Amino acid sequence: MEEPGLSLRYEMVDGEPITVGARTLLPQSRVLSVRWPNGGLIVNHPSAIVVKEEGVRHEIAIPDVTRWGQWALIGLAILFILIGLKRR
Repeated sequence: MEEPGLSLRYEMVDGEPITVGARTLLPQSRVLSVRWPNGGLIVNHPSAIVVKEEGVRHEIAIPDVTRWGQWALIGLAILFILIGLKRR
């Protein structure tokens, strides 16, 4: 039984491995999980694909272009707010 209240977890999670011939592909993602008594929020971000072939392991990073765009929009919004406050 879980305690009532706020729960916060941030972790790396491995997906289902996919084997194609001698290669095994393992997707990985970062998961932010916030839970409160009457609900919660889970946000997943793909982060990498691990390729295992003949005992050699390669990790291919997945750039999160959407998050970069979101931060750019937030930055522009803050800039316009500051410009608007300065003109008053």
